[in-house]
Amino acid sequence: MKFLCDTTVLFAASDSAHMHHGRSLALVTGAKPAHAFVAVHSLAELYATLSATPTPRMRPLPLVLESVEHVARVFTPVTATRDDYLWVLRHTARSGGRSGQVYDALILKCAERAGVEAVYTWDTAHFRRIAWPSVVSRIAEP
Repeated sequence: MKFLCDTTVLFAASDSAHMHHGRSLALVTGAKPAHAFVAVHSLAELYATLSATPTPRMRPLPLVLESVEHVARVFTPVTATRDDYLWVLRHTARSGGRSGQVYDALILKCAERAGVEAVYTWDTAHFRRIAWPSVVSRIAEP
């Protein structure tokens, strides 16, 4: 099955203290580029999130970078086109979406572009609020 992971799953997989670590790690461990995808902007979001983790779990930046590069190797990064971005911005505005909801919508657009059957996230409610009919049924927890 083809799937796409958002940052919440990738972060949880990399943090042994996270409440969803086990399920996230199992999904990420089994990922292969032919069936596992990630939105390109999620790589930057993962770096930002991992590098902002406070002590005592703060990681050295070389380890943060290593984690992000691992995701980029194991998952196939998917980019959105200019037209995809404009479509997502229009959809988000029409839907009343604000702030970070646009990033969730971009992830869904990348998932649609990749033709995945599942979009795994720990923020299913946020994703469903901004989703459109052809992608809403693909949103799931690992």
